[in-house]
Amino acid sequence: MAHCFFDGQITTNFKTQVLEDVLNKSSFRPQDITRMVLAAAGPTDGKTCQMTNARFFLDTSQYGIKSVIINDFEGVSEGIGSHILRFQELKLLLLPHLDGSYGDAFPLGNIGILGAGTGLGEGRLFFSNNRYKPKASEGGHKFLPTDSTKPEEIEIARYLSSRYYGGRIPHSESVLSGRGTEHVFDYLLARSIARGEFNLPNSAIEEFEGTKDKPEAISRLAKKYPDTIFGKTEDFFYRVYGRASHDLVVHENARDGLYIAGGIMRKNIEINPGSAIIDKRVLRPFMEEFDNGPSHRDWVNKTRVYVVMDKEVGLKGAKYVASNPEVFNEKL
Repeated sequence: MAHCFFDGQITTNFKTQVLEDVLNKSSFRPQDITRMVLAAAGPTDGKTCQMTNARFFLDTSQYGIKSVIINDFEGVSEGIGSHILRFQELKLLLLPHLDGSYGDAFPLGNIGILGAGTGLGEGRLFFSNNRYKPKASEGGHKFLPTDSTKPEEIEIARYLSSRYYGGRIPHSESVLSGRGTEHVFDYLLARSIARGEFNLPNSAIEEFEGTKDKPEAISRLAKKYPDTIFGKTEDFFYRVYGRASHDLVVHENARDGLYIAGGIMRKNIEINPGSAIIDKRVLRPFMEEFDNGPSHRDWVNKTRVYVVMDKEVGLKGAKYVASNPEVFNEKL
């Protein structure tokens, strides 16, 4: 008996360029696979999915294998839920609140999950029938939570609206993603040049221009040059991230914890042997917005906030679903 699980990535034809390639490189034959789970970045009815950030359509009827498609953050949620029940092991880091506390446990309560990376994923877990069950979500596309008291944030939101969204209100992913980070930086760069405030040292310019992964370079250079537009971009990013996280916890009554997944937060936390050193330029703006929300501070500020350091959490979630017939059949 064999199970197959994938975490959907950008390609042109899943069947010919991913599934058949994986099978050819493994010992599996299609007739050996009893269940296949695809965790794809996009809304799905379990049988089809048009991925949100890729021209890529999934259709289980084409594969000749008993298959189900779940949202990628449903896969992340399953990975986290199975970890809590100790079916999977994950690397987690617990973040301190502004007062230095780490929050309280609320066993079997609701859980919120948020993760910025290529896009912005959102998930949630609730406990039912002896297991944590996820609720699929496209919450990464909610309206962008900007602070109306800060003129610079209004400027950025207006720029994103006119430049990328046809005058409509931008959504959270317009900032909380790799592409979003780059868009915000582009605006701040153009504005600094127009105002005659351009102050980047030549070494920073050369390093930035020589890097293909611009979002990663922005984050790296924010640490080296915190008082430049690199630092301003990162500060804005983590303030919006903190607000979005607060809103998710309140919306889901997520008293049993918030789990931050996605590559951006994970890559910006430095782990040394035997200790966890959290970059204050990441933690402080995030927690200032999370802890200073407009409502329910009495319990939101006691909510545990974890960073998922395990980059395979989505694959582990898909594996958990594929390996458990009862869970798999629930999703068919």
